[in-house]
Amino acid sequence: MEFEARVAIITGGASGIGRETAIRIGERGAEVIIADIQDKAGEAVAATIRAAGGRARFFKYDAADEAEVRGMIAETVPKSGKVDVLVNAAGICPLAPIPGVSIAEWDRVFAVNLRSTFIASQEVLKSMCAQR
Repeated sequence: MEFEARVAIITGGASGIGRETAIRIGERGAEVIIADIQDKAGEAVAATIRAAGGRARFFKYDAADEAEVRGMIAETVPKSGKVDVLVNAAGICPLAPIPGVSIAEWDRVFAVNLRSTFIASQEVLKSMCAQR
């Protein structure tokens, strides 16, 4: 199993591509941390992985909130001892046509889709470099 003894954080792991990635990596032996704002769906994904014999837990956070992104990594690393894989799958899309999207909505899309990816990667790389 190519992910045996690995720890993987999957942002946006409660649904869509993140969910499927979390399940597949869990099937291959990784300890999976599902990080998402959707608590019921995230807990369900973790339960699905555990029911199949894998190791998984859910971490509720808001990817648009810089402090929560940093906090999610800061809390996850000590509990798991390390992080080997980060999949940045958190993402949102405005439901309105562009003329109807407010600046506040656009700022949230940018924060979730781009800024959170950078921050999570930055924080995880600190841990990865330390563990070599």
